[in-house]
Amino acid sequence: MRFHDTLQVTISEENITGQHQIAPMLFIPFVENSFKHGQIKNGILKVSISIIVENDRVLFTIENSTNDNSKEDDGIG
Repeated sequence: MRFHDTLQVTISEENITGQHQIAPMLFIPFVENSFKHGQIKNGILKVSISIIVENDRVLFTIENSTNDNSKEDDGIG
């Protein structure tokens, strides 16, 4: 709600059949961090989420817009 019209979220999924299960809320910290640490570029914060199930494995990818000029050497993220 705080982003109003400045948020663009894209979600893609592949091979989700309902046969596989993961721990509840496993991906929530990653999604929260993408909003917290993402930066608005050209008036929009972009978050792209992809979930692919392949050979009994789940591939979860999340990307957010960021300012390319902010290079920090501290932290682990």
